[in-house]
Amino acid sequence: MPNLFLSPSVQEYNPYVNGLGSEEYYMNLIADAMEPYLLSSGIAFTRNDPEQTLSQVIAQSNAGDYDLHLALHS
Repeated sequence: MPNLFLSPSVQEYNPYVNGLGSEEYYMNLIADAMEPYLLSSGIAFTRNDPEQTLSQVIAQSNAGDYDLHLALHS
C-alpha cells in the first residue's frame, strides 16, 4: 500500500494578491478535499499540522517511511 506525506503550505504570511486568503489557507483546503479520495483509494497518508514550522514539517517527513512527499504550494 502506498504511504504518502501530505504537506500543504505552512506559509500563513504569504497572502494572495486579492487579499482573500493565504497560501497556507488555500493549500490546506486542497489537502482537506484530497483526504476522502486518498482514504477511499486505500492510500495511507500523514499530514503536517498547519501550526508547525517548516523545519518541523521537514523533520516529521524525514522521520517517516514515505513513498512520496507531496508538497502543496502555489
